[in-house]
Amino acid sequence: MSKKLSTLGVGTTFEVPVKSAYRSFLGDYVVFKMADKNHSGYPSGAITLITDKIIALLCSDAKEPNNSDSNRRSYGNNRHIYSNILQWLNSNATAGNWYSAKHSADAPPNNSNVWNNYNEYEAEAGFLAGFSANFIAALLTTNRTVGKAQVDGGGTETCTDKIFFATSTEVGLSGDVVAGSKLALFTDDNSRKAKPTAECVSKSEYQTSGFNVNEPWYWWLADAYASASYDVRIVRSSGAMNWYRACYGWGVRPLCNLKSEILVSDSPDSDGAYTIIWNRAPSVPDSIDV
Repeated sequence: MSKKLSTLGVGTTFEVPVKSAYRSFLGDYVVFKMADKNHSGYPSGAITLITDKIIALLCSDAKEPNNSDSNRRSYGNNRHIYSNILQWLNSNATAGNWYSAKHSADAPPNNSNVWNNYNEYEAEAGFLAGFSANFIAALLTTNRTVGKAQVDGGGTETCTDKIFFATSTEVGLSGDVVAGSKLALFTDDNSRKAKPTAECVSKSEYQTSGFNVNEPWYWWLADAYASASYDVRIVRSSGAMNWYRACYGWGVRPLCNLKSEILVSDSPDSDGAYTIIWNRAPSVPDSIDV
């Protein structure tokens, strides 16, 4: 038996299988949590999902050694539309082939361009390479409003992607601008707390006692901190908001939108998560007319 995705409630979790070659990075499954239904500004009727946990520690954007802005040379670029992480999330390219320069001073997240040489990812495959063609085909292209830094004109701009980060507004926090509207999942600091997966912890070159599977950690948002050219908004481990340099490796917690009529298992598995069903066996007809 199966049911439509839309029949389940906000906060429900879903397991999306990962291809075997990418499980050391992402785990056997990426578990998504329903963040909203038919969210304002998103595709009509869409079901919005966010990863239940932090799936990796990666920089938002690498240092840009050739940028005329000295802070972007040292700490990366906080304009989300040009960020390395957004390009990686939306790529299904093979290892080492997802990156291409998005502006004249852009630079890849290699060992030299990330903070303290931690968690470079230029040589990785694109995020979407780890998933089935069915999952990729089901992703809805989504227009989102994100905040820009004052050096880039301030205000907001529109990003159009299939995998994306939430804005400060969408997680119920006050940034420099209003960017979108709040997702139903996020109601308080506690609702914004996210722990890392076991693979996230074991894969990370950065290690500290507080970074473990049992405690919440910091994760990226899409907005720039408007007063600087290099700081990006983040959710702190407490669920409150802060900002940090783009080249630092904070948590990756992406979102996506799926059609509401997609089918899932009739009941959750032993982990409490539903399974998305891409194919159904044909039903037996009541009768056959000759």
